Amino acid sequence: MSNPDARLLAARRIDPNDPRPPLVQALRIGLYDEWHALAVYDAVIRRFGPVRPFANIVHSEAAHAQALQRLCARHGVPLPVNDWAGKVVLPATLAECCAAGVADEIENVAMYENFLSYPMPADAVVVFNALKTASGERHLPAFQRCLARRGVGGGRGRGQPFAAATPGRDRPASGAPSSGVPVALALAGVVALGLGALSLLAGRHRRGA
Repeated sequence: MSNPDARLLAARRIDPNDPRPPLVQALRIGLYDEWHALAVYDAVIRRFGPVRPFANIVHSEAAHAQALQRLCARHGVPLPVNDWAGKVVLPATLAECCAAGVADEIENVAMYENFLSYPMPADAVVVFNALKTASGERHLPAFQRCLARRGVGGGRGRGQPFAAATPGRDRPASGAPSSGVPVALALAGVVALGLGALSLLAGRHRRGA
């Protein structure tokens, strides 16, 4: 079954031209993104075992998704389609997965900053700020340490997912690992961490997707 909201959900940004209110868009995009992270980190654990930081962060991602689901229920927002089962594609090595985690959490912070740049109810502001802080101040440093321990490899964030396998290039997590993951993106993620993470966490708004 195709996902009718695929374009909006994949953008990870509120679309001012979309007829749905910003809160509706933000909750659906955020929940879809947290489901994606949950699927990715679970796939890493299934392939490599209960390795850190994935074994710790996967529980946080589940809690993030639950917090957003509660907001959806409270505000009458319909849940997005969770179509991540079978779509996750992992890089070849654990080091590459750590590099992807660095880029991924930077983008996650930017996503929540985008949400918070729009008027939101007080309860949504509290949750979005809490999830942004968790990603920027806990998950991001954890993946940075993982990357430092294991060395720089390629990786993709949620916006360029461990998902939607391309024939001849990527394979699902249950199959053989990918061999064509670009190193440049991981390097870009690390540079962005060093040069841009502080400004992100200070609340400066990143550009849209």
